[in-house]
Amino acid sequence: KNNAVNIGDSLLVSGTVIEFRNLTEISPVNSINILKKGCPLPNPVVLPTCSLSAVNPNAEAYEGVLVATNKVNVDTVPNTYYEWKVNDGSGPAIIDDFLDSLSNLNYKPVMGDSLVRVQGIFNSLYGWKILPRHAKDIVQYKPVKLIGTIPSNGRANVPAHVSIKLEFDKPLNTATVVPSNFTVTGSRGGS
Repeated sequence: KNNAVNIGDSLLVSGTVIEFRNLTEISPVNSINILKKGCPLPNPVVLPTCSLSAVNPNAEAYEGVLVATNKVNVDTVPNTYYEWKVNDGSGPAIIDDFLDSLSNLNYKPVMGDSLVRVQGIFNSLYGWKILPRHAKDIVQYKPVKLIGTIPSNGRANVPAHVSIKLEFDKPLNTATVVPSNFTVTGSRGGS
C-alpha cells in the first residue's frame, strides 16, 4: 500500500492543536490517514490586499489558506528578509518567499510593477503575509509588444490589396483579439 502523501491527497490528521509563534499547528501528530488520492486542488480565496494584513481583525480566519489577490502593483522592493509589498489600492499586503532568496519565484520585484495576481499560503509568522509556493503563484502583467510587420513598416510601393502580418513578442489569445482594434495608417494611395 502506498502511504506517501502527495499534492492533491485528502488527509485526516489527528493530534493536538497548538499555537507556536502565532502559527496554528498540530503537534504532536498522532496519525495521518489518506482519505483519497489525486483530488483536484482548491481554488484560492481571492481577497483585497487590505484583508491580507494585520489591519483585518479577521485575518486569522485565513491562516493556512491558499489566498490570492486581484491586480496589484508592487509598493516596495524586498527588504533584507526578502519581504515586499503589493497593493490593489485598498492597502498593502506583505509577500514573503519564506526561503529568504526569491530564487524559487523567478521574479524580482520592481517598484511599480503591475502583477495580474499573487497567490500563496496565508501565514502569520512575524506578521501576516502571503507565501507564494512556486513561480506560477506570481503572474506578471506584461503587455504584448509589436515586434514587426510584413510588409515591413515604412516600405514603399506596397500593393493596394495586400495581406498584412503582425508579429508580436508572445502568442495572442485569438479568442480575445478584436480586429477592429487594429488600424492601418499612412498613405493608401497608388495603383
